[in-house]
Amino acid sequence: MPEIVANVAALLSQVQSLEIQTTDDIRQAIFILELANGCIRLIVGQTKLNETTRTTLLAQSTKIDLLIAETRREAAHLFGETDLNLGIADDGCAAAIRVRLQRQSR
Repeated sequence: MPEIVANVAALLSQVQSLEIQTTDDIRQAIFILELANGCIRLIVGQTKLNETTRTTLLAQSTKIDLLIAETRREAAHLFGETDLNLGIADDGCAAAIRVRLQRQSR
């Protein structure tokens, strides 16, 4: 699990360094954020936490999902795009992160 957390941190660092200018940049940022948030939900679900902490973290994850959805809508409006939906599944996040990092290291 520490490897997954480190990879999530690396992905989030990439979002921070992006200079968003195109719809592809936005898609990339949204993809990374959705992937990271989905993985964080998995980590929270698999970690031994008290119920209050778990509930709080999952509520924050839900808020992040809402912010991502709002950003997607605003970006679609600004760039005249009709579909910026990416939808990252909650399962397989470790594999998806590895593939993402491998592609970017080429």
